[in-house]
Amino acid sequence: MGPQIMNEAPLPDAPPPVDPADASVFGPRRITQALVILTAVISCLIFRAAARFLHFPSEPGFHGVILQSPGMQPGAAVVGLVLLVVCTLLGTLLLGRRWYLAGLMTAVTGLANWSVRGGPANYVFFRAHTFGRGGWVFAEMIVELVLLFAVIGGLWNLLWTRQRQLPALSQTDDRSNSGRSTLPAILAQTALMAVFVLILAATNQKKQALASAFVAGLAATAIAESWFADARAGRWYWVAPLLVGMLGYAMGYFQPSGIEIGTLDSDRNFLAPLAHVLPLDYASLGCAGVLLGYWSASPDPEDELEDSAAAAKPSAA
Repeated sequence: MGPQIMNEAPLPDAPPPVDPADASVFGPRRITQALVILTAVISCLIFRAAARFLHFPSEPGFHGVILQSPGMQPGAAVVGLVLLVVCTLLGTLLLGRRWYLAGLMTAVTGLANWSVRGGPANYVFFRAHTFGRGGWVFAEMIVELVLLFAVIGGLWNLLWTRQRQLPALSQTDDRSNSGRSTLPAILAQTALMAVFVLILAATNQKKQALASAFVAGLAATAIAESWFADARAGRWYWVAPLLVGMLGYAMGYFQPSGIEIGTLDSDRNFLAPLAHVLPLDYASLGCAGVLLGYWSASPDPEDELEDSAAAAKPSAA
């Protein structure tokens, strides 16, 4: 009788299944994001210490273009480019196994410290007008922008090539066969970034210029990656902020009206907002926005791993 009663006793309810996504908020992607932020703070401190050591700029807040600073400060320009390389290598050493462009992301974020210390575009324009340089300041801005992105583009391509040589999960991306292409993605990214900067950078105030470059880079890259890009497009996303900046500065060179009051006349130069964003702005938070947009919209390697595992698993039938 006893064993029969025990066998008929109801079993306790089984605990509900736990969704693996809800097991912890500290998933691999969240941990990577936290480490990127921490390493970016370290990069900012490195750039800050270097700026103080070099006394750059000589008048904080009034020299937003390195090549326009007194004596052109070639030492500061060289140190800034070297620090981009050093901080990229440091970030890659710490985070490269999590995301191959994390080091570059932290380096350009650190460069934003120099952008903030340099100040807004209106003082750059005031100084150019005071010393009778007029539109030539835009030629200096083009040169500075090209120098910055020569290093950024070189590092980006180096990291891309290195990542492609590893057995990375991203190599399983088959978007090359889905009607997407690299050139339309870059053209769409560049056009969208220019439009967003034109809308957002209504004034040349530093906070607005930095925010405009960041948001424009993020949104334009995310849209291009989601709708137009193939697996190879990510290699060239650094080109968009370079082209947008060069377009704005070239137009400013030919139509510098308003430079005497510290702002460009948007009635005569409809691309004036593109010149409100300085080279350091495009290279720092502008490039950081591009990287974040690419990261957020590109296929997640963890999802690719799960999809590959599911495809390789034989059916229960």
